[in-house]
Amino acid sequence: AIGHEVCGQSNPDELKRVNTTSKVQARRTPNNEELVSKIRSKIRTSGLIGPGTDGNVLLLQYFPILRSFLHVQFFKDESAISSDGPAPDFNTNIGEFICEFLTLLCHCIEKGPLVLILDDLQWADSFSIEILSRLLLDQCIQNILVICSYRSNQIRCNDQLSTALSNIQQVRGKASSSSLTRVEKIDLFFLSPHVITQFIADSLNKERPDDVVDLAEVVYRHTMGNISHVMRTLEELVSKNALYYDVISFDWSWTDISELNIEDKTIFSENILESIKQKIAGMPRELQRMLTIMACVPKTSNLLIIKEAMHNEGFDLEVDDVFQLLTQACSSGMLIPSRNSDSHIFAHELIEEGFREVI
Repeated sequence: AIGHEVCGQSNPDELKRVNTTSKVQARRTPNNEELVSKIRSKIRTSGLIGPGTDGNVLLLQYFPILRSFLHVQFFKDESAISSDGPAPDFNTNIGEFICEFLTLLCHCIEKGPLVLILDDLQWADSFSIEILSRLLLDQCIQNILVICSYRSNQIRCNDQLSTALSNIQQVRGKASSSSLTRVEKIDLFFLSPHVITQFIADSLNKERPDDVVDLAEVVYRHTMGNISHVMRTLEELVSKNALYYDVISFDWSWTDISELNIEDKTIFSENILESIKQKIAGMPRELQRMLTIMACVPKTSNLLIIKEAMHNEGFDLEVDDVFQLLTQACSSGMLIPSRNSDSHIFAHELIEEGFREVI
């Protein structure tokens, strides 16, 4: 099959040319020539983006990487692209042309969906958001998986992106119970020590997570579960030969790294603390307040004590509600169950410090 990668980022300085800079890469192999030919045939018969249409001219002009599908050699009439006449209106029709292209593309792909990955949507301009809304609200486009990521702490509940995402979720949720129209929202937080241990075990090809517990504990202390920092720390350990591949045993091994001084520890911790504060700002108000209380008041991890403390802060919660908040905090990697009791503790001292500093 053809591998497609689509990513976009708003660039206000280039709005005259295109509101969203997009990259589409198609890997061509002998096995997918038939698919490419099929896509081209579909485009040839399209009244919106076929040869000689405004859609064809606009897509080639603003997305030249699509020439693998709209290449001039494919069409007999090159004048359709090189015409000196007035240029089609970008803002009026480009959304319709993009949806037509994706519809034809999805119809031609038989194995699995077309995957679009749109990153950093918090920076998207209004026109790009309109295009995204049109794409996701078009019920004719099937066999597609759209993955959008954004920093929730950098958008407000009433801004254009938030409103558009809510509308998309509402409309597609009512359209059908089929998984093809389902919208899923996943809140990403720092990973828990358990998950980091599993990740390191998988990375080092260890069968049991218990085999890397000592290594994982050191890495977690330095990274607090930020996966990017975890990978950076592992790379640094390899560069210092503290983590190495043993060519005799054909297995990964490591030295006693508990006392290893990882470079830029102070800067590293400051970067993580800033990331924690950003995560805190995007948390639900009840969860944020509960964890702030737990960070500032010792021994408040008991359900009844938390319930009473939250009541004093104006939150009328039942014990079950508090339990759900604690479960959510554990799932997000902020808390972990205490080994010595039924209470909970912060997964890292920097998390606790972050909640104290946002007061």
